[in-house]
Amino acid sequence: MKFWRYLFDLLFKIPDDLLPYQVDAIVGIGAGLGFVMVFFPPFTEIPRLTLSQQSYAVVNKVKNFYYRFGDNVAIFFSGGYRINKISEAEEMSHCFLEETVDPPPHIDMETKSRNSRGNAKNTIDYLQEKNYKSAIIVDFYGHLKQIKMLFLQELKRQNIKDIKLYFIGAEADYGENVQTRLKNPFNFLVWEILTTVYYYLTSYLPI
Repeated sequence: MKFWRYLFDLLFKIPDDLLPYQVDAIVGIGAGLGFVMVFFPPFTEIPRLTLSQQSYAVVNKVKNFYYRFGDNVAIFFSGGYRINKISEAEEMSHCFLEETVDPPPHIDMETKSRNSRGNAKNTIDYLQEKNYKSAIIVDFYGHLKQIKMLFLQELKRQNIKDIKLYFIGAEADYGENVQTRLKNPFNFLVWEILTTVYYYLTSYLPI
């Protein structure tokens, strides 16, 4: 498994962008959901739906940037992957609010996205709607290269030249995710290659 992790990092891991002194928004991209076992007395454990460790790493990175840039920055979560009527973005928002200072900040989100291209389009639509000109995009580090490609494609497709994006990876291990591709680096390697080729070949088709 170490070989596949090394190969994946070699092919897809990219360095974080240098950040400015201030940005308008911080965006967290959903990276799946997971289950934890919750103990119920006297001897029962049941699974409870929660964030995957990858999505949780994204939330923590967003929270760190929120503390760094101040409470005047907008927080936005993108992710429509859904189980039992709970989406990534909703669960990420709940997690962020549970672990943030009081009073909690306002959080915007979108739950329409069903793939990474949807994340890019719906996030950029949000930035335009709010007239934001800069944003940090935080994603699971293994997916950052693809999400950066899709965001830049969407800016080009809409001929948007006045929005500056900064891409930052959130470090997390594989496993503990309801999405099979995020359970180990081999699965994710295959998935990233196939979907990257697909997104590249279909970059100019209507969404």
